[in-house]
Amino acid sequence: MKFFLDENFPPQVSRTLQSVYGGPNSFVSCMDDADRYRDVDDVDLFKLVAADGFDAFITHDRMQMRRPDERTAMHDTGMHWISVKLEGLAGLHGIAVRSAAILQSLKFILDEWPSDPHSFRIKGPGQQASQLYKSAPIVR
Repeated sequence: MKFFLDENFPPQVSRTLQSVYGGPNSFVSCMDDADRYRDVDDVDLFKLVAADGFDAFITHDRMQMRRPDERTAMHDTGMHWISVKLEGLAGLHGIAVRSAAILQSLKFILDEWPSDPHSFRIKGPGQQASQLYKSAPIVR
């Protein structure tokens, strides 16, 4: 499968995904060919990405499936649409959380992979230390 990551993802996320799920799958960031993909209207971008042989479009823009023209355009491409609900995260933490959210979910998405276009809304992992681990002193 060939996955396209929208411009709202840091390019490091595609490299992380490639290192884990590569082989039969490939992950390409919009920034890998910014002259071709960046700042293109979503409807036109869906068509362009599909014409370039991608099977899925990964984005943060959860409104795309609520806009009739964008939803119709995505359906007509035959691609799957994957969104990740993570806002306000920047820098290293943002890269780590975005990568983790997709890494966790993608195994199940690939297992389900339907033949007709589907949307997958990734909820995301915990974002605060208390959601990720518990620390306690080791006592004798």
